[in-house]
Amino acid sequence: MRAVPARICPETAAFSRGSGRGPCYRSRMNAVFHQALFRPRRGSLVRVGLVVLCLLLFAQQAAAQGPYRAPEMIPGSQTIEAAEAWGLFRAGVPFVDTRLRADYEAGRVPEARNLTIMRDRDDERNRFTRENLLEFIGDVDAPLVMYCNERDCWRTEAATRRALEWGFTNLYYFPGGFPEWIRSGYPFE
Repeated sequence: MRAVPARICPETAAFSRGSGRGPCYRSRMNAVFHQALFRPRRGSLVRVGLVVLCLLLFAQQAAAQGPYRAPEMIPGSQTIEAAEAWGLFRAGVPFVDTRLRADYEAGRVPEARNLTIMRDRDDERNRFTRENLLEFIGDVDAPLVMYCNERDCWRTEAATRRALEWGFTNLYYFPGGFPEWIRSGYPFE
């Protein structure tokens, strides 16, 4: 076994051996970063330039895409606003809240069923399944309203598209969701 030479740590003026993660280690790492940034070796400016270029391209692409906005309509479903949702609620049409359980617990359309939808269908938190939907409404042709959190929530769109794939035919897509419902002054629990 090779002996590790003792070093004097400039921060603590104490001897140190090995690769401890104390003040001496931090001091050595700071020196490495300082050398990389302020005393670059041949070729490292090119590497730094490429990294900066990649970051700029990524930022530009992300800015061009912007934040998610729910589509105005989904073929195969009927897009509704709060007033139409209220009429359906008064007619006894069931509502599915696709938000996370914590959002649902904080407030919801009265008697809405929480069937959280996740991007990954195998996610253990995913309760939006064909079986759960059928258990709630009884038939693929029964009317159903889907909602989430406003137009920047992807869950309503995803739930509506999945339900359409499963053969549900009478879907109401409510992209304004719970916030629009509240702003309109409708009851909630």
